[in-house]
Amino acid sequence: MAALRSSILSPLSSPLFKPLGDPFAPLITQGIIANRFLAPTATGSVPPNYTSRRAHYAHPDGDVSNFKTVDCTFVFAGITADQAATRIIKRYIEYPAGVFTQVTWGGQPTVTLSTTTVVSDPINLTIPAGAQFWERTVNLTNTVSLFPLQQLPASSQALGVSDGNSASDLGNSGTITATSTQTTFGATVMIGDIAAPNAKSYVIFGDSIAWGEGDISNVGPKGGNGWLGRALDVHGYPYLKIAKQGQQAADLVSSPSRVQSLLAAMSFTDAVVEYGVNDLRLGRTQAQILADQQTIYGYVPGKRIYQTTITPRSSSTDSWATTVNQTAKTDGNMAALNPLNAAIRAKPANVNTVLEAADAAMSARDSDIWGGAFPPTTDGTHPNSVKAASMAAALAF
Repeated sequence: MAALRSSILSPLSSPLFKPLGDPFAPLITQGIIANRFLAPTATGSVPPNYTSRRAHYAHPDGDVSNFKTVDCTFVFAGITADQAATRIIKRYIEYPAGVFTQVTWGGQPTVTLSTTTVVSDPINLTIPAGAQFWERTVNLTNTVSLFPLQQLPASSQALGVSDGNSASDLGNSGTITATSTQTTFGATVMIGDIAAPNAKSYVIFGDSIAWGEGDISNVGPKGGNGWLGRALDVHGYPYLKIAKQGQQAADLVSSPSRVQSLLAAMSFTDAVVEYGVNDLRLGRTQAQILADQQTIYGYVPGKRIYQTTITPRSSSTDSWATTVNQTAKTDGNMAALNPLNAAIRAKPANVNTVLEAADAAMSARDSDIWGGAFPPTTDGTHPNSVKAASMAAALAF
């Protein structure tokens, strides 16, 4: 396993860290093969033959092959992982653009998604390191009123990504352009062989900040949104976000079984836990939050764990144009923000690396208000695209 030179990644001290060489590492790593995967966070009515196209970039460190699609059983329609609607789909991988490879399940060209995490057959395709490719998924069921959807913080057109939808079956033909809506649908994640030793891939656990709320003007160089997606874009590392607006660590811990089923079907190397601000806002104590974080670490045994410090919430009388007109929020248990961050900086058990999101967000350590570039936020909680990009640059993996 790769070692890290530093256990705390901070834009204030700017330490460097990178994996040390391992002469005995296998030449192939199994893991998440591409970026921009997201557990479903919304539902909508999807008619038969409706097709979604979603874009990804392959792992930057080596060609990917023998990969499989994984579909989870749940959707975060609310703040817990609820059972998703039953539906029948078919799917194709598009690489290069306009060339299609069919996905199969037990040799069959369609599959019913219901109460069990579903993994496809290995796909007979090699995608070069760093190459962009697409997946196309077609609903073959009669109209599904609560079809699980992947949702972005703004439309594909507004963000500048190519994800799109078609009202007709364009699984393996035709052109699908970027949608003017926020939602598409597709595989929860793809796993497979990466032709590189110690190839990293990440699962992100978090709330609306990890999901990308507020980051609505553009995306990172590989299509990532939210400061964490953008930070992983710097190198191009693959990731799956398990993140939902309004969610607390306590919500995941209270109903983990469907998420655990997904994790058990996956290969990956690293996990990032970002929860905390909603827990504080809703009155959870420092001890409760730290305990819930430990429970989440237990869902990913043997993985390297990154824990973020918790970013601020503030009000402003000038739309966050300055620091002097901001006031730190104290509702719920927000007054415990700095003690909680101090406890995280002390590196709790099982944490390999602390990501200093608070330092990257605040005007100064423990100021509890947002720093520039101004304005960094439009609501006092979620970094806008400019701020998300600057946080990503400070905390790049």
